Order: sequence, then C-alpha cells, then structure tokens
Amino acid sequence: MSKCVISTHFSEQELGCSCGCGMMVDSSLLVALESVRCSFDRPLIVTSGARCRLYNDSLNGAAPNSYHLKGLAIDINILSLSSFELGYLIDLLY
Repeated sequence: MSKCVISTHFSEQELGCSCGCGMMVDSSLLVALESVRCSFDRPLIVTSGARCRLYNDSLNGAAPNSYHLKGLAIDINILSLSSFELGYLIDLLY
C-alpha cells in the first residue's frame, strides 16, 4: 500500500486495512480523528484502522461484529497517556 496522505496528519497506510485490500476508514471518522489530533497537538499512533472481514477474522480476540469492519473504528495511542487518560480526554472533547 502506498504512503498516500489522505489528511493533514494521516496516510492510507495508517488507516487502511493492514492486509492491503484497500478498505479505508469512513470519511466522518477521518474528520473526527484529525480534530482529535489537532486538539492534542501531539502525534497519534494508529494501532488499528479499517479491517476487511478476512483480516478481522485472522486477529485473535477481534469482535466478529467490530466497527472496524465498517470503517467506523480505529485504535490509537498517544505516547505518555494511558488508554484510560486518552479515552477520558476524548470524552471531554466530544
């Protein structure tokens, strides 16, 4: 998959399905993700983006009805923040 930039801070490689099938996150999620990135003014580390059914089924513990399959979920980290802190701060933003 190419390193095509699809927003100010994110590329297809980061947000698309890791198997390379071309499945991409929904544009509304990309807008929200960019907003979170700008609010924190720190890099977000995307650990999982959109997933096709085949790739999702290959992952241990992935929910069979995951929102990743619809391009409506991503998993992110920000260095120096716990998952709890990150979730709390995003809840405050939205």
